[in-house]
Amino acid sequence: MKRFLSKTRMILIMCFCVLLITVSFADGAPSVYQLDFSYVELNHVSGTLLTRKDNQYQVYTPDGQTALSAEYPDAYVEDMGFFKVRDSDGLNNSGLLDGNGSIVMPTVYGEIEVISDRWQAGIVLKSATADNYDYKGPAGSFYLIDRVDLFFRGTPAGSLDRLHWKDAYACGDYLQVRNRDESYTWYDKELHQSPVDGYAYLEYDNNYLTGDIVHMGSGQKAFCAECTLREDEVDRCRDFREGNIVDLQGNVLCHLPDCDPVTYLTKGNWIGVRDRKGKYGYIDLTGKRTVPCEYEYIDTLDDSFQYTGYAYAVKDGKGGFVNLRTGEETGFEYNDKALQRYAGFLTVEDLDGSIIVVCAGTGTLPGRYTKVTANSMYSGTANPTAILQDAEGRCGVISCLGEWLLPMGSEYEPVSGVYSSTSVSDDGTVILTRKEKSSGSSQYEYTSLIFEKAPDPAENRDEESLNTGVITDETPAPADPDESWTCENGHEGNTGKFCSECGAPKPTPAPAPAEAAGTWTCENGHEGNTGKFCAECGAPKPAGDQGPWTCENGHEGNTGKFCAECGAPRP
Repeated sequence: MKRFLSKTRMILIMCFCVLLITVSFADGAPSVYQLDFSYVELNHVSGTLLTRKDNQYQVYTPDGQTALSAEYPDAYVEDMGFFKVRDSDGLNNSGLLDGNGSIVMPTVYGEIEVISDRWQAGIVLKSATADNYDYKGPAGSFYLIDRVDLFFRGTPAGSLDRLHWKDAYACGDYLQVRNRDESYTWYDKELHQSPVDGYAYLEYDNNYLTGDIVHMGSGQKAFCAECTLREDEVDRCRDFREGNIVDLQGNVLCHLPDCDPVTYLTKGNWIGVRDRKGKYGYIDLTGKRTVPCEYEYIDTLDDSFQYTGYAYAVKDGKGGFVNLRTGEETGFEYNDKALQRYAGFLTVEDLDGSIIVVCAGTGTLPGRYTKVTANSMYSGTANPTAILQDAEGRCGVISCLGEWLLPMGSEYEPVSGVYSSTSVSDDGTVILTRKEKSSGSSQYEYTSLIFEKAPDPAENRDEESLNTGVITDETPAPADPDESWTCENGHEGNTGKFCSECGAPKPTPAPAPAEAAGTWTCENGHEGNTGKFCAECGAPKPAGDQGPWTCENGHEGNTGKFCAECGAPRP
């Protein structure tokens, strides 16, 4: 039986989590709220709270002040930021809420399956016997599927009977269903059946005789002029034809350099490639190498790379991170097999038993730690963080970019050493701490720290912002030593917003007398920007002159997004 029937109190397992924490890239002190609930869990996708009081569960705002849902006798945080709820004991009493507590599926189902962020299934059950059943419930009860209601983006799409449902897999707007006879059928968002026969987990079928590529969900040819599919409807929206990268309509985006494409490494606007020596790298949509082909292995299973731009890689047997936009490396000091991997972090045990921590953005931290709690490499979080504890029992929270979100020894730190897991809110605004009311107690106090809304690294990832990498295979130049700074406590060599040794904030420099030619000031007053978005707060560049421009290589008279002569992006 699925866990919501066979383990009806699964949510209680979460009570052993001792610290739930969310990141913030915003400066300034947070607003602090003491939460008056017997249990609190953070939904890391929505940033809202699942709370319990008087044995009733509700969804609340992150400050714990406003209820966003009705009360339910049972609930827990589900995948993709949903809440699964139950309104009573018995059969067909389960429903689904979105991250803000609104009803997505009514409480009329015996089981609910969250297939993707777009597709969910509500399964109506009926009583059965031990010799013929689909689900096994508590106290020796057995159930068969009566029907399956499918929902697309919170709207009913249609229903299937038991014979036409075993499980399902989603690719964008399209759903592949495995039937009882082990055959596969594709459906669109209105549950219209595809005219072509399905294959297990294949979004496209290549006809090697004709050269056609058929999109299984819609049945139409893809990567050709007659294709009407949009990028946001499918999982894979790029293909490789005769040495070129093409879009869904067959338009040539760029010519491949001297390398071969690697489909499973291709994510969005990042194109994985492999050279003749079998080494891996990346190019952008202009065909420029952003990551040289120097790596024995690059892992895209780490979901966080889609948001941070850092992927785990192995070079000469050593593991580290490579920035897919710039090719910059961090780490690569320790043997790949000795490393423990997390989303945006690596750890390795030192000779004395202490833990060395490598951040994707800044490399190896100078300190040594006794305990590290970080996001799973498959968590899909936008802002990976780690909770660190040192030999003195001090705790702190650091982002994978090397910024101290809560410096070691912060006034908000929990009781020394009392934590066991981390839940991260992707928008980077809330910190939820939990500590025992007394030693060995099963009762806890919860405190919510809410920061000003910070730019999400997952936002503003348009085509130009992703295509601002190096042009050749040359190793990127090291950071200018003059860009480092010394904190108020004398620790030198810092590069982020906070001291990597003690967490002290970076001193605010005096304003420049005048802005350099070609730079701009954002709406919040941050000067010296050169790209499309403010490097300090993420604000977009104000609309300005859209006339001819000169690229970084000196070619004049360009009018589009890329240089017509060399393909360099517009500054």
